[in-house]
Amino acid sequence: MNCECRSTIRKMVVVPPDDPEIIGRVEEIADEMEWGASADPALVEVPIGGEREWASGSEVANFFRTEFDDGLSSFRALMTSADADVSDYLNDLLHADPLETFAEQETTPLVGILEERRIATHYQPVFAGPELDLWGYECLMRGIDENGDIVSPVDLLDWAFKEELQFMLDRICREEHLRNAGKDLGANDAFILINFLPTAIYKPRFCLRTTERVVEELGMDPERIIFEVVETQEVDDPDHLNGILSHYRDSGFKVGLDDIGAGYAGLNLLGDLRPELMKIDRGLVSRVAESEFHRDICESLVELARKDGRRVLGEGVEEPEQFEVLKDLGVEFFQGYLFGKPAAQPATESTWQP
Repeated sequence: MNCECRSTIRKMVVVPPDDPEIIGRVEEIADEMEWGASADPALVEVPIGGEREWASGSEVANFFRTEFDDGLSSFRALMTSADADVSDYLNDLLHADPLETFAEQETTPLVGILEERRIATHYQPVFAGPELDLWGYECLMRGIDENGDIVSPVDLLDWAFKEELQFMLDRICREEHLRNAGKDLGANDAFILINFLPTAIYKPRFCLRTTERVVEELGMDPERIIFEVVETQEVDDPDHLNGILSHYRDSGFKVGLDDIGAGYAGLNLLGDLRPELMKIDRGLVSRVAESEFHRDICESLVELARKDGRRVLGEGVEEPEQFEVLKDLGVEFFQGYLFGKPAAQPATESTWQP
């Protein structure tokens, strides 16, 4: 029972189980998410469709799945019209469907992977300066199936979009990358680069609090952590994205922008978001040694960064010639197969030396 209600604004009434702790948690969520209040404090009313943030009942169901580890079977829910008074539906609420019936069908292994937090981190090293000193690691997600085999990030993302679980995947990956880095890097003071999907974050203050909690629990320095915006081509609400990045910065983190130079959207966002770290797209890097035009673009990006006090990283470096050109242009940081592929064990030095 998957309710897609994009054209007509409706409302989902969610009934939590009769547990004071869970009811209190639901009320806290409702307050932070600015959901509608009900005459009965045990009920929450979520707007669905139209221009609102929640496009379908399945999105709401999967959000609750993210927040409550014991699943959705104990919650019940009912779809009503937007202007309906909950008192008109009290009898129907007694026989409401389990909230899990509104969720996408579990046709992929993703739900199990996320609920059991079977997310591994593969680290790709980032090196600084002409001497290639270790500077940081980009954390890249890998799933682990029931047999212990690796699941590719392409499959994880494909499953997440099919089942509307982008928020759950994004949140758990952020948390597990931090926990894994805390364990695998130890006292290493390297920077930690973590990707995030801006379209998967509803309200920054609410959605990012678990990330902040993990950092606090691990005693990490937030200034060592850089959150990278990915899928810049799909960002259609720069104000929303700016709100996310402002929340990260207010919490002490730094912000990076991926794929700069890949298209108009990336360049346009560069001016709007003013990231601390600019990552030159691998498509530019792959041709920088052979094309004067591509070299001029990279040089312009470096000059822009220098004027604005930003730092520049060249990603996707695979040939020594590319490294030499980028270095001569003033690029500070380097990442790519030339120096090291993503691996479960963090590399401590480059596999290639100039």
